[in-house]
Amino acid sequence: MATIPVTTRMAQIIKETPADQNLILVNSRNRQFPHNLSIGDLISTWRDRIGIRKELRLQDARGTAATRLFRAGCSLNQIAVHMGWSISYASEVIGRYVEINGTDADGILEKLKTHQP
Repeated sequence: MATIPVTTRMAQIIKETPADQNLILVNSRNRQFPHNLSIGDLISTWRDRIGIRKELRLQDARGTAATRLFRAGCSLNQIAVHMGWSISYASEVIGRYVEINGTDADGILEKLKTHQP
């Protein structure tokens, strides 16, 4: 089970959702998607319409988001909590998406200088 933090905007959406509606994500007709793959199919359709590379999938967007959080200085724990992942899965995703380069080593030196006793 994942715990996902609720932003102010998400709290508002939940508050405005009718009590008899069990779903937050609905289709353009305000109905439940017909099957689990429907959202992915919809995203793939729009991806193709706007000309994004076909090899990119919805999970790549989550990996990119996790990478941006990592680059912004978030810890693996923070990323895992935010994305609803385990720390080990967050580490795996970051390892797959983050390009390691020389400026990463430069950043370590700056952190050491800042945190010396």
